[in-house]
Amino acid sequence: MAAGNLNRRISLLEPVVTRDSVGQEIVSFTLDKAVWASVNHLKGNTFFAASQVLGEVVLRVQIRKYQNIQATWRISYESKQWQIIDLDQTDKQYTYMMVSTNLAVGLPVNG
Repeated sequence: MAAGNLNRRISLLEPVVTRDSVGQEIVSFTLDKAVWASVNHLKGNTFFAASQVLGEVVLRVQIRKYQNIQATWRISYESKQWQIIDLDQTDKQYTYMMVSTNLAVGLPVNG
């Protein structure tokens, strides 16, 4: 992949767990790192096949290899928070993610 294909700026958000006054866990997400990415909307058969296996998958995101990222993280892109549905780090140069907004709507972003 040419560097010019990583043409979208996304933010990687790490979950942070705190406790409220009653002792309940509160999960919020803070900025870990902003990176360049290739973001593609799934269409046609690819969209249908991914939806059958993973639920609602909307975007395929590709970034340069980043070892720290976990599947529990979120990404911020287009003023929305996206949940990572599938994380693939088998490529030596890139990390691939399938992301969706349907499960991450309304979660707070700190940072």
